[in-house]
Amino acid sequence: MKQSLLIIATILLMVGGLKAQSTADARKLLYYERYDGAAHLLQSLLQANPSNTEAWWLLTQVYLHRNKADVIHDSLLLMPAAVSQQPLALCAYGQVLLAQHKKDSAGLCFNKALTATKEKDAPVLLAAAIAYEDIDSSNAAYAVGLLNKAIKREKHDADIYVALGNAYRRM
Repeated sequence: MKQSLLIIATILLMVGGLKAQSTADARKLLYYERYDGAAHLLQSLLQANPSNTEAWWLLTQVYLHRNKADVIHDSLLLMPAAVSQQPLALCAYGQVLLAQHKKDSAGLCFNKALTATKEKDAPVLLAAAIAYEDIDSSNAAYAVGLLNKAIKREKHDADIYVALGNAYRRM
């Protein structure tokens, strides 16, 4: 009897340890610069749900931190058509274009994403600002303006304040 209870408890602990992976886990891996683990997690998330625009954006961040803009550019072209017109996906594509030194095309993507959300969606404002302050440091002042708009929407998002500090540092 005791052995069967011990076996059942062990199985429950093992099953409880297996949790669904999410974009929050990928963000944590990206924060700790574990790019390979984050890429693997995001690719498995996208295989299960290819319409997850946050996962596409995070995967873009991973590949750009690994200096593989061409690889993620090809992956973003394979994105489903309905997803590719979402504002966060446009920001991901714009950031890749900035990394490839195509500022005009990237600006069009960011403008399309920002006008689609009427500059009121904090994650889209954050994504555009991160792209400008990471890759195109000459537009750090524009990134600060976007981040100030995002702060008005989401006052308690720490990522926005971190990006704002990074943008001020690049000015």
